Amino acid sequence: MIDAATVRRRMGEAFADFRGPGVVARSEPGWWLILSSLAAADANMALVHEADPAALDEVVGLIGAQDVPALLMLAGDAVPFGDGLGEGWADVGGMPIMARELGSAREDAAPDPRVRPLGADETALATRLIADAYGIEDEVARFFAANIADPDVAMRGWVLEVDGAPVSFVASHLALAGDAMSVWCMSTPPQHARRGHGRALLAAVEAHAAAAGARTGLLGATEAGYPLYERMGWRTFEEWRIRLSGASEQFG
Repeated sequence: MIDAATVRRRMGEAFADFRGPGVVARSEPGWWLILSSLAAADANMALVHEADPAALDEVVGLIGAQDVPALLMLAGDAVPFGDGLGEGWADVGGMPIMARELGSAREDAAPDPRVRPLGADETALATRLIADAYGIEDEVARFFAANIADPDVAMRGWVLEVDGAPVSFVASHLALAGDAMSVWCMSTPPQHARRGHGRALLAAVEAHAAAAGARTGLLGATEAGYPLYERMGWRTFEEWRIRLSGASEQFG
């Protein structure tokens, strides 16, 4: 298993080449962030994991300069710094960061013909699935979907279809070092939930990453997704504490 500092950096690498009007994306040794120009915390995220108040100050300063609400996550030795953030940052709990060794066998590891890559012209499709699954505004979902569909961005999208109809979506990012794959935006709208679609899609993405040489899978689990991931052999690696400015559809 890779160490905690590497896990945190690998998760941040997923957004390092996100683009768009006003986007700020940075990945540093002790922190990372992705800020859109949207007034929605779910489209603005940062993680600080360095035991250095200056790192937190820099991240908070960048968020302030962008003038957007945000999800500020704290990990490791940076967690205690949250108490000094002030009233503008509400403590909304924690997010389990889960990991799985991709070399371990699965009974359902065979290729699933229902799973295919997201096409470069399918931003609207991914937007709809993400927005419906998370209950977020279309413009927030579109920010992520447009980047995931962009062939010049490293994150990749995957779609599961039933009888030709897209019913579930997920994005994955293979780390630059090739050692880990992170999973993002697991999206199965309520009308398609509890039919095994999420499990089949995640298993297919795991198999693809393992074939590409990744040894470890990483993801941040929502409360709704946690039971599925645990049943599939993912285990909590650590918890990131979340501070929220503004409003979030996912947290708070």
